[in-house]
Amino acid sequence: MNSDWLKNGVSPSGFGEWHSDQTRPTRQAIVDSQQKLKQIWYLERAVVVSRSVGRVLFPDGAHFATCFLVAPNLIITNHHVFGKVEDTQGVRIQFNYRQDEAGVLELETVDEYSCNPRIFLTDQTLDYSLVGLTKKAKVRWGFLPTRHGQSAPPGSHVAIIQHPSGEPLQVAMRDNSLMYEDNQTIEYLTNTDYGSSGSPVFNDNWQLIALHSQRVRDPKIKDHDEWYRNRGIKISAILQNKAIDKLIPR
Repeated sequence: MNSDWLKNGVSPSGFGEWHSDQTRPTRQAIVDSQQKLKQIWYLERAVVVSRSVGRVLFPDGAHFATCFLVAPNLIITNHHVFGKVEDTQGVRIQFNYRQDEAGVLELETVDEYSCNPRIFLTDQTLDYSLVGLTKKAKVRWGFLPTRHGQSAPPGSHVAIIQHPSGEPLQVAMRDNSLMYEDNQTIEYLTNTDYGSSGSPVFNDNWQLIALHSQRVRDPKIKDHDEWYRNRGIKISAILQNKAIDKLIPR
């Protein structure tokens, strides 16, 4: 566990720079030419995929992250959350840590699991860790398909379901344009917070496309730290690891 990262966030300069020729004011005037109306299934699908998203609670009760199921007994989160297998000791993985429709957090409905240290694959460059659970998660939580073959083109919308600052489950789906992609990463404007590390990133059809990783700074603004994009690691890049490819269901 990188406790400084999880509790205080990255350094003011962030890690790396985003890819763009745009100047700073562009962030304030994004023109969305896409139709804003949605079919009602869009909301129903959001609820379904949200069930697979869990809260990572460290033993000290002061550090949090997010994870999600990619198999009944497998979660994925960031390398900077679980950098080594010892980081998983005493950690609780909680599903259904959310408020109900009345805004009430009902802790008795939270479903907790422990990590299985015998299943642990990590990659610092792509900032992911695949971790086993000591038992299969309940069927009601499902898991997120990883091999649907769909992506999200630049300029489209991406949404993130997350536990920002360890809070009950939330979703960011406003001001969420995808601004850049390459073979391994995407960059987007979707809001996150500390504790959102390890969240799933979805395209506009609620298909999993990336693992949220970190914020990046504007390369043109050297003396300010308030202008950021977020960066995620493509699931397709993570699946290039043959060991992971064998573990995740097809």
